[in-house]
Amino acid sequence: MRYSLLPLLLLLLASCGRADRMRHMLEQAEWMNRHDSLFTSDSVGRALVRYYDHWWHPADLRLRAYYMLGCAYRDMGEAPAAIHYYTIATEKADTAHADSATYATLFRVYGQMAMIYGQQNMPEEELEALNCYSRYAWLAKDTISYILSFEHMTIPYYMLDDSCKVLEITRKTSELYMEYGLPKRAASVYPTAIYVSLLNGNYPRAHEFMEIFESESGLFDEQGNIQPGREHYYNSKGLYYLGIGKLDSAEYFFRKLQSYGYQLEATEGLLSIYEVAKNADSIVKYAHYYQDRQIDWADTRQSDAIIQSSAMYNYERNQNLAERRAEQVQVAWFLLVTISLTLILTIVLFYIIHDRIRRNIRKKEEKYNFLEEKYNNNVKEYQQLIHEFTILQQNFDNIVPSIETQELLKGKEERISTLEVELNWYMDKSGALDILAKEETMKQSNIVKLFQEKSLPGRKWEKPTKNDWDQLLNLYKEFMPLAYSCIIVLSKLQRNTCLLTHMGFPTGTISLLLSTSDQVITNAKRTANSKLAGMKSATTLLQTLRNLAKGVKSV
Repeated sequence: MRYSLLPLLLLLLASCGRADRMRHMLEQAEWMNRHDSLFTSDSVGRALVRYYDHWWHPADLRLRAYYMLGCAYRDMGEAPAAIHYYTIATEKADTAHADSATYATLFRVYGQMAMIYGQQNMPEEELEALNCYSRYAWLAKDTISYILSFEHMTIPYYMLDDSCKVLEITRKTSELYMEYGLPKRAASVYPTAIYVSLLNGNYPRAHEFMEIFESESGLFDEQGNIQPGREHYYNSKGLYYLGIGKLDSAEYFFRKLQSYGYQLEATEGLLSIYEVAKNADSIVKYAHYYQDRQIDWADTRQSDAIIQSSAMYNYERNQNLAERRAEQVQVAWFLLVTISLTLILTIVLFYIIHDRIRRNIRKKEEKYNFLEEKYNNNVKEYQQLIHEFTILQQNFDNIVPSIETQELLKGKEERISTLEVELNWYMDKSGALDILAKEETMKQSNIVKLFQEKSLPGRKWEKPTKNDWDQLLNLYKEFMPLAYSCIIVLSKLQRNTCLLTHMGFPTGTISLLLSTSDQVITNAKRTANSKLAGMKSATTLLQTLRNLAKGVKSV
């Protein structure tokens, strides 16, 4: 008995030793990430995910493991992969039983996602991530990070051309810093608000913000030079002096800006000065300079786009390699049995679903025909009663109506009122059935079938093209014009989610077609439903769309 327990004891010791090693590896990776040490490969992150991504490990450890893998891809310059694993990390978190440590990890994950979205020029997604960053920083009781989340929102709001929101967020951030006894940080939040005020031509407000920023932020030395890394502020100084007509001061700051490498902004500013001064020679000279700087800037943007496309290609290529390796390790008999069972199950399910759809269509047709027959009969009776009622009323002028005639007239009048109520009810029911019939017709269209084919599992998957989405939107506009007019003002993600939801696609399929996660789709449904009907629910979006298609405004 003593010797039979020895292998089990050795196995237990070995597993404990591995658990300690993996915990040490996770803590070491987190330490490196906190101290800005760059990951050069994904080997550590993948090892952590392989070990911790099981139901018996706490949700917090799975969250941290996927976060480290996302950070590895962030440092390797593969933004799509980083976002993918950051998203999985947020889904692994158990927010229902979370503590402050879990909330702290979550707001850092969303902070990294916001940073990547900012680099990719995706302001709407950046704001979404920053809102999550703000919420979890508050739950983690990290006051500075909570305020910092609002400070970071000014840039994406500026990119969305929402000047009012930039100013609102700036004031709120400054007030929060002051509330928590950080006056210098409160004064340092104004550069974006200053720039927006200048672009709007509000020079008094810009001057007010500049006074606070320069005198109270502690970012300027005695000679008025700003801290290294913040020299772009000289562009705002130049624009301010240009706007109030002090051309010498404006030229000083634009040339100072030029000395720090901001060639495009500096050249544009100097060109504006010479245009105001009507200096023809300098205008010609700097017009050529400005054109060259624009070409350089466009080349740089194009290079960045190529790098981003390359990162997406590398990510998809690695995903395909991983899938092929996973397929190779499948045992032949298991694969054969699985395929056979899947085929049988698919045939059975197809038959059941097809039969159910056919019966539902038949029931709807019968119900529609029944309502149509009842409606027609009631219309005939209604018209006959109106005719008789009119004749009786006309005879009132020529004869003295008897009690029986009065009662007859009253009875016909009551029957006419009853029929009017019934006719309205039949029309409402007929309208609802008409919407369902249109839905069935849409689902049978070629473009919807194409999206259904693209959602089927296969070795090679191709996402829908822009032309596919345009055809789907035009189809919806044709069949559901009232609902179309409501969803067209939503964001692209929310609009496409509404389209696929109304056409019967489940959440998992929608996330595949839009290349995102189920959680993102659920959030998009909830947001769209809130904007369309004031209901913060993902599950009632389909009913909201049907109501809009009938012209009914949900409350």
